[in-house]
Amino acid sequence: MSASRFTLLDKRPQNTLLSWTIFLLALHTDWQEQARKEVLQLFGKETPNPDGLSKLKTMSMIINESLRLYSPVIYVPRRVEKKVKLGKLIVSC
Repeated sequence: MSASRFTLLDKRPQNTLLSWTIFLLALHTDWQEQARKEVLQLFGKETPNPDGLSKLKTMSMIINESLRLYSPVIYVPRRVEKKVKLGKLIVSC
C-alpha cells in the first residue's frame, strides 16, 4: 500500500467530522452565528492560531456534539478481562 493511501485513510475521520459539523451548523444557524461571533471576538481579522483555537468554547462544544451524534469511529473492540455481574446480566470473558 502506498504512502498516499495511508494519508487518505488517516484524513477520513477528520473529513467526516468536518462534514457533519458543517451540516449541523447549516441546520442550526443560531449556533453558527454564535460560533462566528466567538471567532471574530477572539481573533478579529488575524489568522487563527493553535493557542487561540483552544480558547474557542462554543466551537469546542459544537465539535463535541458532532462527535457525539455522528462519531467517525464505527467500531471500537473491547475485551472483558474477568467475569462481571451487572444486576441480572453476567458478562463473561
